[in-house]
Amino acid sequence: MVQCPECGREVSDQAATCPNCGCPLGVTSVAPAKREKAASLRGGAIIGLVGGLSFIAVLAVLAIGTMQSTKEPTYTLAPASEGVYGILYSAAFVAIIAVTFVFLVALIHGERLKRKAAMTLSVCAVVLSATGLLGMLMCFNVALVCVGWFFLWEPVLELVGSIKMLKNALRYEE
Repeated sequence: MVQCPECGREVSDQAATCPNCGCPLGVTSVAPAKREKAASLRGGAIIGLVGGLSFIAVLAVLAIGTMQSTKEPTYTLAPASEGVYGILYSAAFVAIIAVTFVFLVALIHGERLKRKAAMTLSVCAVVLSATGLLGMLMCFNVALVCVGWFFLWEPVLELVGSIKMLKNALRYEE
């Protein structure tokens, strides 16, 4: 037996509504589960967003430093700006910046998403994060010896956030 939150009478815990006042029962147990799932999706989005915004900040600092150190501004940050490496490098940059916006959407709309939308958003985040990380690994293979994880911790953080989002999106109910 449970107590009706509206009229205070005792009602069977199997009843969907209170027979006395018609108040729906069990609604309070569904809302916290939905909030928990949304918070979980947002948790992964926050982790990924920190990585993405950090990467954008590092690029901004490098671009400003490059423009100030030369007489003619140069905007290339790529170690190899031509051929396959240039394309790969550009794709990695685009993927890392694009997934930042995916994390922002998940953060803003996390609690309103249904399972299919949460899964789609999470899979996009995983694919873009993995693309960015692999592209950065392939482009900075020699530079890793010199600069270490200077450019790679941000894409790793994005990948961790996107995997957490996907894991929690799988828990959503239809």
